[in-house]
Amino acid sequence: MDLTVSARLAARVRRDFAPDASEAVLARLAKFEHAVGRAERDWRDVLVWSGLGNNWYPVLDAELGPA
Repeated sequence: MDLTVSARLAARVRRDFAPDASEAVLARLAKFEHAVGRAERDWRDVLVWSGLGNNWYPVLDAELGPA
């Protein structure tokens, strides 16, 4: 799987973000692309990969407050 963003998206990120932040943003976008690819095969893989695979309700409650 190609984990790079398009040249035009990379150029836009470099315009919109400071030089020390733009490479981090581009790296995160590549990770996002990887997660989407995994989710397209099996969305449960993304839950496991993110640490939410077993019991994700308490994690959501801790982060977002009770439902």
